[in-house]
Amino acid sequence: HRDLHSFPTRRSSDLWPGLEACFAEVNRVMKRGGTFMICNECDGTNAADEKWQKMIDGMRIYPEEELRAALEKAGFTEIESRRETKKHWLCMLAKK
Repeated sequence: HRDLHSFPTRRSSDLWPGLEACFAEVNRVMKRGGTFMICNECDGTNAADEKWQKMIDGMRIYPEEELRAALEKAGFTEIESRRETKKHWLCMLAKK
């Protein structure tokens, strides 16, 4: 059994039920000092993106504040956010 040093996810965290529990599991399997990266093409600030939540069963677009809170509760630290405001993209990095 090998622990993960890094765990990137692109556009899937909005489909994870129980976000805090999912992040806790990612934290559990990562090596100490590892980095968890989340990149979403929807940052929760664009009303036009709500259509995706209606079209895709189980999808929820999480704003930065909710992602940050779930990461902190799951035990991640050194959480950084980067935004592409014109396209409403959000990337976050968190350390175990």
